[in-house]
Amino acid sequence: MQPKSSVNKVVRLAIGAALAIGCWTVVLPALSDLPTVRRQLDRRNEQGINAGAMFYSELNAMPRVMERMDHVHANHGDAFWQRSAAEGP
Repeated sequence: MQPKSSVNKVVRLAIGAALAIGCWTVVLPALSDLPTVRRQLDRRNEQGINAGAMFYSELNAMPRVMERMDHVHANHGDAFWQRSAAEGP
């Protein structure tokens, strides 16, 4: 039989894991359905940005980055133009 402190550690670990799984599978998907968050996710998807691949260090800068991209795109629409494979280099 394990000492009581070892059992407590296992129980605390199980509770912590259950909370993390609950947040990942319930809370975060629910947050992504909020209108404000959904608009941001949709906007990034339209631009080909994978929001899941962004680093937390980038989050504070994103509003300024998106504003700058909108400005450049509005004033220089061809700046983000890419040649298709059929057109060649």
